[in-house]
Amino acid sequence: MRGSVQSAIQRACLIGNHTPRQCGIATFTADVANSLIFNGIPTDVVAMNDRAKGYEYPPIVKYQIPEKRVGSYRAAADYLNLNDYSVVCLQHEYGIFGGSAGRHVLNLLRNLQMPLVTTLHTLLEEPDSEQHQVLQEIVQLSQRVVVMSERAHRMLQAQFKVDPSRIDLIPHGTPDTSLVDPDTVKPQLGLEGKQVLLTFGLLSPDKGLEYVIQSLPKLVERHPNLMYVILGATHPQVRAQTGDAYRKSLKAMVGDLGLQDHVRFDDRYVSLEELVRYLQGSDIYITPYLKPQQITSGTLAYAFACGKPIISTPYWHAEELLSQGNGVLVPFRDAEATGNAIQELLEHPENRQRMANRAYAHSRPMTWPNVGQRYIESFERAVEESRSPLRVSQNFAQRYEINLEVPRLDLRHLCAISDDTGILQHCVGPIPNRHEGYCVDDNARALLVASRLKRIGVVHASLDNMAASYLAFLYHSFSPHSGRFRNFMDYGRNWMEEIGSEDSHGRSIWGLGEWVAGPGSSQMRGVAFGVLEKALPAVEKFTSPRAWAYTIIGLSQNDSPLAGESFARQLMHELADRLKRLYKRNSTAGWRWFEEYATYDNARLSQAMLVAGETFDDMDYVDIGLESLDWLCEQQTGMKGCFSPIGCQRVWNRGQEKPQFDQQPLEAWGVVDACLAAATHHKATDWMLRAKWAMDWFTGENDCQLPIVDFQTGGCRDGLHSDSVNENQGAESTLAYLGTVSEYLRFVQETNWKLSGVNQ
Repeated sequence: MRGSVQSAIQRACLIGNHTPRQCGIATFTADVANSLIFNGIPTDVVAMNDRAKGYEYPPIVKYQIPEKRVGSYRAAADYLNLNDYSVVCLQHEYGIFGGSAGRHVLNLLRNLQMPLVTTLHTLLEEPDSEQHQVLQEIVQLSQRVVVMSERAHRMLQAQFKVDPSRIDLIPHGTPDTSLVDPDTVKPQLGLEGKQVLLTFGLLSPDKGLEYVIQSLPKLVERHPNLMYVILGATHPQVRAQTGDAYRKSLKAMVGDLGLQDHVRFDDRYVSLEELVRYLQGSDIYITPYLKPQQITSGTLAYAFACGKPIISTPYWHAEELLSQGNGVLVPFRDAEATGNAIQELLEHPENRQRMANRAYAHSRPMTWPNVGQRYIESFERAVEESRSPLRVSQNFAQRYEINLEVPRLDLRHLCAISDDTGILQHCVGPIPNRHEGYCVDDNARALLVASRLKRIGVVHASLDNMAASYLAFLYHSFSPHSGRFRNFMDYGRNWMEEIGSEDSHGRSIWGLGEWVAGPGSSQMRGVAFGVLEKALPAVEKFTSPRAWAYTIIGLSQNDSPLAGESFARQLMHELADRLKRLYKRNSTAGWRWFEEYATYDNARLSQAMLVAGETFDDMDYVDIGLESLDWLCEQQTGMKGCFSPIGCQRVWNRGQEKPQFDQQPLEAWGVVDACLAAATHHKATDWMLRAKWAMDWFTGENDCQLPIVDFQTGGCRDGLHSDSVNENQGAESTLAYLGTVSEYLRFVQETNWKLSGVNQ
């Protein structure tokens, strides 16, 4: 037992089927769990249920998931995260999870906060597009991937471009049994004096047993004591669809051929102990399966470990395991070749013994205690590697052609941090921090987010009242005397300054501009329009490029009553020209940017050029917007392909190394909006994929593989550190997330973009 050896794995959890459910995955999951426990690793199981009443599971099963209930997968992720497992190991087989190609399980895996190791029980040579998409994402969400054969190792690299250093080849585990003379066991099975052929496993039409039965008449003439034992219940899914039709057809064939005394059907799901007795008591084991595309077979591995001479069709696992004289391969659907192989082994016992000895010797590394140790080593590598970014896309274009699901919108936290004054700036965790009061920046953002939510048809009882509070705050913050917005207000509703920053002024124009152009009530739009008109003249004297950009974006709304207003258009044109001159002055071959440094909310500069280009049909503006945004996306691509925004630890000056942390939600929002603006001009598919690439930063496709959005509260955490998230859920972060998703959905709706699996 390994318990005395210190391991990085304090506690593991397996996800898969589990006994007493009758299937190979259930047995495998139970055996892996037991092998881990044997080696000193406390282990629990999350079991998939294919029926409403579930099963009478043993205590090791701590949580159950109804396979067709999609919400249960997200709940299971919460359970796993709250229970602080060192690692989670998924047993993947398409058919055990709900949704098309088993895609429901992605809702669990995307939200895990610990390393993931996935064991692949199936790899298809020609998966359909959805099967490929689902498995592609599972592989990319996994720190490590376990396969059970060399062929699977090669297929995983070829089909899914997985770095071989991330793949662990661990054979299918087997019981640790003794090599015994079959004749010593046969009396216990009622088979004394028989030459025993055996096939075991859940019965289904693709097993090919009819070809063995067809080979028997000639064999029994030479070997009248021959007995073919077919051990195993009908597969539950087969029984549900066709009953026992296949078993009945085999029995009818046995009757027609007069083999009643030479074929025994044992329609039971036997225990491991009884199975081992049957294997030890058989002379030859046979797997005549019909399909070559079987990457692993537990029944084959068990027979091999018991030192059985094996005759098999050349499906993938058998072809590999039985090479070099470890067994006999016969063609598919060939009764004559099967019979000849059986006869050869029956009549040459020395060959059977030699094959048995070879199989038994080769199988020793496959025993469950050894396999359990190999899994622990894989888990330890996963934990170590989780300290570096791995659970991310390596090629965002390839990745987002695969999965275009959109995270859900949830307004609970927005409601919690909004009151009749406006939206509060900061939180301690998810709790509003009233000591910090309010600011016009966040209320402007909140107003534009409210407009976006209404534009895409979100209906919420509090949305109109909240929007009215945000607009009232902006109205109150504007000083007609100075023509400027004040920014900070304490919780007692006292203004902390007479004039706010240029950026907060520009952001207020942006928020008012989106509201004026949106679907709100005409009265509220009229109030917003009045403030907006009065706020515009001050911008002419501003020197902040971001204030210019916010103003351009706010004035560029197509449905705005300011769209044709002469002063507004003139101001917008002047500000775009300023950004153009700034870009020409500072841009170089290696630094395609507007300034000699990059600070915060950077993508808004590129977005402003793109929307100005559309407004004025000016391709110079558009080209600058596309070129700068392309450069910015390239600079913000992490080592493994994920979105990795410029950190706010310091200003990024040209010639210096980019600060990686702390990463802010504002940056992801800006890139998504800018990429959607770019999609209206050039290579829409590429820019849409980039928008999704940046949006998925919120849900865990980032340098730390940690979700920034909190689906339990509906809020968004304030940033990403080098090894953790900032748990505070302030207004800026939450609005950035809601603004990102709502704008993405708006673009999808208005352009009739075709997405798969969009959750609106």
